[in-house]
Amino acid sequence: MAEIELKLAVPAGALTRLRGRLRRLGEPSCQVLDTTYFDTPERLLGGQGLALRLRRQGRQWVQTLKSGDASAALSARGEWERLVPRRALDLRGLPADARQVLQAAGLDARAVATLRPGFRTRFRRSTWLVEHDGTQIEVALDEGEVIAGKRRAPLCELEFELKAGAAAALLDLALQVVAPRRGAPLALVPLPESKAARGARLALGAQPEVAKAQARRVAAGIEAGMSASAALRRVLANGLDVLLANASGLAESDEPEFVHQARVALRRTRSAVRLLGRDADLPEALIEEMHWIAGALGPARDADVLHADTLPPLLAQLPAALRADAAALQLTARTRQRAARGAARAAIRSARFAVFALRLMQWCATPPRGRGATLSQLASRRLARAHRKLIEAGAFFCALAPAERHRVRILAKRLRYALDLFACALPGRATSDYVEALSALQDRLGALNDAAVAAERLPQLTSATALIEAIGAALHAAQGGAEVLVQAERELAALSRMTQPWRGKKGT
Repeated sequence: MAEIELKLAVPAGALTRLRGRLRRLGEPSCQVLDTTYFDTPERLLGGQGLALRLRRQGRQWVQTLKSGDASAALSARGEWERLVPRRALDLRGLPADARQVLQAAGLDARAVATLRPGFRTRFRRSTWLVEHDGTQIEVALDEGEVIAGKRRAPLCELEFELKAGAAAALLDLALQVVAPRRGAPLALVPLPESKAARGARLALGAQPEVAKAQARRVAAGIEAGMSASAALRRVLANGLDVLLANASGLAESDEPEFVHQARVALRRTRSAVRLLGRDADLPEALIEEMHWIAGALGPARDADVLHADTLPPLLAQLPAALRADAAALQLTARTRQRAARGAARAAIRSARFAVFALRLMQWCATPPRGRGATLSQLASRRLARAHRKLIEAGAFFCALAPAERHRVRILAKRLRYALDLFACALPGRATSDYVEALSALQDRLGALNDAAVAAERLPQLTSATALIEAIGAALHAAQGGAEVLVQAERELAALSRMTQPWRGKKGT
């Protein structure tokens, strides 16, 4: 049986107002649920997205196996549930398709014998069964904790589970609870991590994992014959999953890569909007919100790069006479980094971000209107335009001002993301050669940009003129001086002469 559900994190400050809104749904049924999750010592199940649990519901014991994607806030998972006579697993009673899932995961008889309790969840569940827009939705508020040995973590989340009907109606109901027409919106951000995943992480004492915004993940599932509108929905849904996973990590960790990968996910999705948005019906308000959250994360990423990557090797080269000023500069850079990360964290925990995420999910779950042009039909024209803009902006690169060089870097990134998006409609070998050359150019332009950002930020961090001049000279030397500009200009010229893969794209 398939399960479609949406999970929202409930911060303590929103709980009272949320309860008031949920009372409008009627009188809930309430019960205390005590659940134990099982796995092998090697995490054979959890490592493959499976969850096996025993749950006590009143006097009954319910055994459940779940499979599928447990890392998306709006998830569709396989679920097999059955009553068992006592507090003990009974895998023999599972239906054939569930046993096949376990066998495919490598859970043979020997592995079954090693299954052990890993962690527990214990919470009070208040449940409402709602008829909404021709659908049936179960709304559940869970309040309790996750327990793994001596480790404990609070658990407070709101779930919307689709019992019958379309997923778009589920999201519509969630928005009515989170952002009603009357009343301020609540900061209930979609939660990508399942209870099982959180419990396993608590048991291991592990930090959240960074979700990489790789092309194959953000563009997963798109095909050359898809309409632009359908493809854009798929890309935005994938990109939002990556953004939410990293936002969840940023909420509890100072690891800089969470901010980095969240920004990459946003850049990939915004690039797709530029390329396909005119052929879809994406509301302008959602585009504006993408711009807002990108702006909220940008200063944090710049501060991370400056403090952790750019400054340390430069400061290490300075003479002893400048070390006191250098130490003060590094301390100021660290303070700015913490402030920028705090601002980014506040943004991804906000009601504004929660509403944006839900509305984007809702749009992605809504079927596109009409057929429209396909990716294969659009690839050549859109890629040729992106290529032309890059080459024209990069002409006489050595003579460009830093702001103009930054624009060339942005255009190179946009072209790269466009190639990733249209890759399903392009010939493999020619595309690989072109992307390799473009990636080398991107690396060079990125190093130049990091140096330019550092030079721009220095006067904001210190008033020591001698220190600024010394770091500026070190930056110039580290980047290879004028030669790096010459090399970038050569690479741009070489790229302009390469075979453009979209001219020999599939289907032509």
